[in-house]
Amino acid sequence: MKVNRPNASEAFGITPAVLPATSSTVSPAASTFPSFAGLDDDTAAQHARQLYGDGLPEGLLSSSQYKSYERMFGAPDIISEAELEREFEAVADESNDLTGTGVLREAEDGSLEEVEYTAEAEEEDADIDAALSHLEKEWKTMDEDEHIMYLDDVRYFKLEQYLRSNDKDEEADELLQCLFLHYEAKVEAEARKRAEVENENTEEEILIEEVIEEEMHDSEDTELAGEATQRTHPFTEENRFTTFPSTVTLPQSALVGPVSAIISGTSPVHLADAAKRIFGGDGLPYSTSNPSFAKSMPQKAIPLDPSLDRMSDIEADSYFAAVMPGTYASVMSALVESRKRLGSGWLESLLQKEGGPRILDAGSAGAGVVAFRSLLRAEWQRLSDNSDDEEASKGLAPADGRAGGAPVEAPTGKATVLASSDTMRKRASVLLDNTTFIPRLPDYIHASDPSAAQHGKFDVIIAPHTLWPLKEEYLRKQYVANLWSLLNADGGLLVLVEKGVPRGFEMIAGARKFLLDTRIASPGNEKVAEEVDEPGEGHVFGVTDKGKGMIIAPCTNHSGCPMYTKPGMSAGRKDYCHFEQRYTRPPYLQKLLRAKDKNHEDVQFSYLTIMRGRDLRDRDEQAIVQGDTATSRAFEGYEHMEPEEFVEDEFDPTAPAISESSAIRTSPHGLMLPRAVFSPLKRTGHVILDLCTPSGTLERWTVPRSFSKQAFRDARKSQWGDLWALGAKTRVAREGVTMSAKAKRKLAEQPPKRKRAQPIIYDVPVDGGSGKVQEGGIKPLVGGRLRRGKISGVRDKRDKTGSGRGRKKASAVD
Repeated sequence: MKVNRPNASEAFGITPAVLPATSSTVSPAASTFPSFAGLDDDTAAQHARQLYGDGLPEGLLSSSQYKSYERMFGAPDIISEAELEREFEAVADESNDLTGTGVLREAEDGSLEEVEYTAEAEEEDADIDAALSHLEKEWKTMDEDEHIMYLDDVRYFKLEQYLRSNDKDEEADELLQCLFLHYEAKVEAEARKRAEVENENTEEEILIEEVIEEEMHDSEDTELAGEATQRTHPFTEENRFTTFPSTVTLPQSALVGPVSAIISGTSPVHLADAAKRIFGGDGLPYSTSNPSFAKSMPQKAIPLDPSLDRMSDIEADSYFAAVMPGTYASVMSALVESRKRLGSGWLESLLQKEGGPRILDAGSAGAGVVAFRSLLRAEWQRLSDNSDDEEASKGLAPADGRAGGAPVEAPTGKATVLASSDTMRKRASVLLDNTTFIPRLPDYIHASDPSAAQHGKFDVIIAPHTLWPLKEEYLRKQYVANLWSLLNADGGLLVLVEKGVPRGFEMIAGARKFLLDTRIASPGNEKVAEEVDEPGEGHVFGVTDKGKGMIIAPCTNHSGCPMYTKPGMSAGRKDYCHFEQRYTRPPYLQKLLRAKDKNHEDVQFSYLTIMRGRDLRDRDEQAIVQGDTATSRAFEGYEHMEPEEFVEDEFDPTAPAISESSAIRTSPHGLMLPRAVFSPLKRTGHVILDLCTPSGTLERWTVPRSFSKQAFRDARKSQWGDLWALGAKTRVAREGVTMSAKAKRKLAEQPPKRKRAQPIIYDVPVDGGSGKVQEGGIKPLVGGRLRRGKISGVRDKRDKTGSGRGRKKASAVD
């Protein structure tokens, strides 16, 4: 259907009815006056007043319109056609005589002279006509939305003219200011659009240039193409301490969603108040978080533990909301690092087990199980990926989903979770399927079947934040020994995690020392003295053989920890082994902390992963050697060694151990390299790395620019926790600082504590008759026990007969 649209002059109100005659060639007598027939009386009177002022041409208005004019403006002066014609002729003659506009200018003699200049009225009229014609063409090309926008602009300008005609200049200025802001925003939007288009064009040009460069690069000689390598050395890339991506994101369906549903029944305000009360106030310093101000606070363990037999609903919700996210991130980081050191064969063997791996979560109420299942799922997807196999898509999918079609779900295995309280157990059951919940850990050490402790049960045991709540060292040793007995004797993995503070490190270091001293055999240290409280017949010489085992991460040695030279608690410990993992906070934790500036957190933790029943140092295929030989070889660097391909799946636990004198392979295993235990010190021209070496020592290696361009570049990109394989130019020993210099000075300035003098107790005999003290009989009491204060239930017996056999009163004299 064709729509009749008005032209530009009609749309803008520029019609012959409202425009005065401007032509000087046609007389008003010969022309026709504007017609107001289609307008109402008041509108016609207003238009006539606006066009002709006080004098109206004769016959311009009708009788009704004339009455409206008189009512609104008073009686007008009627001008006849003859008067209009004479007036027009006079103006025309004057315009013909004058060719310009005359002005008076002062001459040199001081008199005034008239000067004429040519008026540009005709040029202005031509400009107006051109503008109207351009407007007419532009109006025809507009759509309906643009017509509306133009009409709004015209209404604004008409309103501005009306305001100024009524001496309302301030309102008119405000209106123009609003229009200016409107047009400025419009111009900025158009500029942004043009910039986006230009950027897209630029990106396309850059992409085209890159494609051209790649094509030119491919067309070059194969020798030149072979020299092109990636910037980061492969050994540096594969030995980095990081997850992928580097920021851990909590799984939405497995953790964030269920926990959100669990705590949805609790008021957020009440939950935040309870979390602050339980975990130390703002920032939750006694949870897994490590705010900066917590360094000046006393170090305490996480107050809530799944092993507690009583826990209220709001305490359980606080644990799930405040502790579980950081626990998941730290456990995931430890598992990923262990997977890198063990290779893909470890997880592949667990996936191939009937029923899947057996997992024990001893301290995180299921967060460790969720983390390990995420790792299993990623490994299963890697094994099921057949994108590189062209023939896989042509075949039918077998039962395991390895070829063609969508892969089946990864085996999640059988999980066992420690949850003593009913509130914790009900909430953890929402997170996990195929899971058994137990109120306490089984005791395999004192089990009736001695073979239970020898063989173990679980393939993976995850025990985060379980050592620190135990108050005594012997209790922690018993706990670690029990976990070791529960671990599968054929390659089970134990994961211990504590907070990344000095006390948490001491718990991990103490567990490491206990296992190395009593459970894990190393060359030259294969036997240990028997413990009298352990069940069994015992050995005739009172010693027993240690079992096979190996530390997987983070240590690359089996010597004493160089930062734990003084066992137990150490006041003011400055150097301690801990690591950091960034994770994205879930919404409920963000709300709990009232955080608005960032949605991520860096959780600091100390950890230890140990494998039972297998010693990777026995594998001659990889030639894993630790000690001084490995440290010296790592100092020389592996930069110019080609990576060697080797099979990680094949494992022979009966293979003989390799001595340190044996040749080391050119492709280094991660367990043969030193690890950065502090952030690298990046200086101008050199980088300083503080490393824990395979020799079990702390050393400071310096990598200058002159040593190697590749090593210097990778050292500047290295991070806290990375293994270093490219060597260094200089190395010096570094002693672990157990107490800062400031703390030592403060301790030295304090006066020595004086022992409180013990009171001397005297026996004062009293004469029963007179009640006087017998001075000669006063003597100090040497032995026995003195009762102090009033004792409930004992009546003060007096010597009423004077025989001296009553209860004697004693007084204390300092």
